[in-house]
Amino acid sequence: MFSLCAVWNHYDVNGSGELDKSELLTLAGDVVERFCALYEEQLRRERPGLGADEAFRLARRDVFPHLLAGESVVEAKRLMAERLFKLLDVDRDGVITRTEFLFSWKNISKQVLTLKGSNVAKALACVIL
Repeated sequence: MFSLCAVWNHYDVNGSGELDKSELLTLAGDVVERFCALYEEQLRRERPGLGADEAFRLARRDVFPHLLAGESVVEAKRLMAERLFKLLDVDRDGVITRTEFLFSWKNISKQVLTLKGSNVAKALACVIL
């Protein structure tokens, strides 16, 4: 578990009090990587005979089906950054402030917790809570 304030401080690299597109892309990339790793672990626990390569492939297929359509991991991270920006920029001014980040991330967490029974939802909850 981590503190959202610590996450903010980690990604607001330049200390501006706002997340710019570059900082958000870094955050999104880290979320993609962590999300897939957690989902792989979950798949291996649920299916003990599943090999690491197969778990890697299945995690990416389930989490990011568009990757199988030929898009790169870099593109997946960029798309995640765009989605996160839309979710986090509450007042639509093109800047994500600390207040927007904290408020929006808590709301995202609440929404994910309502998706009970879904393996993907459980893995995502581990990432963002």
